[in-house]
Amino acid sequence: MKNKFLICVYFLLTLGISSLVIVESIFAFDESNNKLSRSNYEQMMIQAFEFVKENYVDPVSDEVIFEGALKGIFQALDDPYSQYLTKKDLEEISKTTVGDYVGIGISIIKKMHSQDKDEAKNLDPNSACVSIVTPFEGGPAYKAGIKSGDCITAVDGKSVYSMEVDKVVDLLKGKEGTKVKVSILRGKNLTLDFELTREKIEIQTIKHDVINSDIGYIRIVSFNPHTSVDFRKALDNLKNKNIKSLILDLRLNTGGYFQAAIKMADDILSKGIIVSTKSR
Repeated sequence: MKNKFLICVYFLLTLGISSLVIVESIFAFDESNNKLSRSNYEQMMIQAFEFVKENYVDPVSDEVIFEGALKGIFQALDDPYSQYLTKKDLEEISKTTVGDYVGIGISIIKKMHSQDKDEAKNLDPNSACVSIVTPFEGGPAYKAGIKSGDCITAVDGKSVYSMEVDKVVDLLKGKEGTKVKVSILRGKNLTLDFELTREKIEIQTIKHDVINSDIGYIRIVSFNPHTSVDFRKALDNLKNKNIKSLILDLRLNTGGYFQAAIKMADDILSKGIIVSTKSR
């Protein structure tokens, strides 16, 4: 047993020394300028890739390594709105923004907070959680009483605190009619458990009505590729009912397709610039 332990320690030490040698040799490329060029960084990526391929205990595919590296680039920005999406990720997002899917009918985000420890002390305990933006009206979560701002702490007893949003979404989805247990933190102290039955969720981003016989009301839940067309239909319908004013309700809007929002603004603005972007 001692021999096995010694062999293991020797292997780990050897592996660690090898890692240090590689890193040291990479950073020595442009030592005279005390600065790394872009080509140096590219070489570092290549050597790191080769090191993992040759030394990791299990075989790893090229795709897994490169996708991990690409995700890491965007994670390094520390920006919740910048993210690398794989083909599978994009397909999953499309399912939950266009058409139908089976789940509990909520939109969620990962709330971020400053990494500064002094600032973090003053934040609520749910300030860096998987937060519910809105429960979709008529869905299982909505009918159970889950509210906007609730923090999901666990799904089927599994903590989601360190999970990415897409992983949490995967846990919440499933076959129609199956049950899922969702643990919630509401505010600072109230913990709640909900057992929900998954249902087919129909995505309806536009809802409209007439208030007091002459006030048009349009609620925009989110922006998907069909939202601008549905908005135009709702607007025409309300105009045919001779409305005198219009309320656009964007409360708890989950965001979405930028172009859809521009097209909708174009329908209600007579002239002028709708939006402009400025790069570096």
